[in-house]
Amino acid sequence: EVTLANLTMEGHPELPQGIRDCATSLKGLHVFFFTMEADHIDSLVNLRVLGLYGCPGMILRALRPESEIRVLTIDFSRLVDVLVQTTRLRSLEMHNNVVQGTVVVHDAIQLRKLHLLPPTRPSKIFIGEAPSLRSIGYLDLFNTVFVIKGIVIQV
Repeated sequence: EVTLANLTMEGHPELPQGIRDCATSLKGLHVFFFTMEADHIDSLVNLRVLGLYGCPGMILRALRPESEIRVLTIDFSRLVDVLVQTTRLRSLEMHNNVVQGTVVVHDAIQLRKLHLLPPTRPSKIFIGEAPSLRSIGYLDLFNTVFVIKGIVIQV
C-alpha cells in the first residue's frame, strides 16, 4: 500500500510512472494532488483500495467493469460526472467535493456503502443494480435527485 502526496510541485503532475509500473503488486493507493486519469488506474490491475484527494482529471469513468477495487474514496476534488461501473466495489465515499453533474454506479452488486459527505452535492445520483446496498449517508435531497433501480427520490 502506497500513500503519495505532491506537496512541493506546482500544479498537479501526472501520477509517476514508477507507481504505474507496480501494476501487479500494488494493493492500496492513496494519492494527494496528482492528476489521475482512468488509464492510470486501469494499469493497476490488483488494486483493492483507492483514495484520490485533490486529484483533477478524474473523471468521467472512475473504475472499469473488471476492476478489483473494493473501496473508492474521492476527496477535495472538482468533478463533472463520475461513472463507476464495477461489480466488486463495496464502498464509495465522496467528501468535500464539488460535483457539477451526476454520480452513476452501474452493476455494483457488492456495493454496501455510499456516503456523500457535505458539501458533496451532485445534481443526480443514479444507482443501477445494487442489491447489497446497506448504508446511504448524507444525501442532500433538496439539491440532489436520487434514482435507485428506476425509483426517483427527491424533495
